Amino acid sequence: MATVDRLAVAGSTIAFEVKIGPETPEVRNSSIYRATKEQIGIDLIGLFDAEPRPDSFADLIARGWSAQRRSPFEFTREYGRGPLPEAVDALNRNHWVFATT
Repeated sequence: MATVDRLAVAGSTIAFEVKIGPETPEVRNSSIYRATKEQIGIDLIGLFDAEPRPDSFADLIARGWSAQRRSPFEFTREYGRGPLPEAVDALNRNHWVFATT
């Protein structure tokens, strides 16, 4: 985030997705991950490091950015369309961050 902050000009906006905490083994074995690998050949689990991640959201706020972090389900409730939570949900730990300088 240091590079993003350094290159940003006043009024800059960034949006990105983060996973909050590790997923449970049940989620990591869910059908969505299997289907994605089988249907389009992408190993989503391989993209997500199991180690703790830096808190980019908090980092941006500490650098003076205005930021919000919301789950996909919050957008579903707000706009009436989108994913609904499932019992074993691969989106449960996903959040979208929107930040502006």
